[in-house]
Amino acid sequence: MLNIWSYRSDKASRSVAQEQQPLFTGFNGVVLLRNLALILFTLVVCGVAATYLSILVTLIFPWLRVNQMVFAVMLMPVLWGSLAYWVCAAERTWIAAAAITTTGAVSACILHGI
Repeated sequence: MLNIWSYRSDKASRSVAQEQQPLFTGFNGVVLLRNLALILFTLVVCGVAATYLSILVTLIFPWLRVNQMVFAVMLMPVLWGSLAYWVCAAERTWIAAAAITTTGAVSACILHGI
């Protein structure tokens, strides 16, 4: 009985291996540029937007300046990760990118008094 089980397992693994396609099908420049833009956007733009937004959110609370800074430091990585996740998970990346860029620009304008 044990031999039959191993035979079925080998037969099933052979059929799965034959159906798999190769992992690398060739160089695709469009995918490379899209992924590089996604990396740049999630690292730089989402980080800057999260920084400005966290500082702006902490100014709403009537706390001491030190407490506001501590809360901003703790809130910033959470916002950054959330924004980066949103950009990476969105089907239409440009909508998320436009919303994050606009949010970061508005936050910067409010904080710098422009």
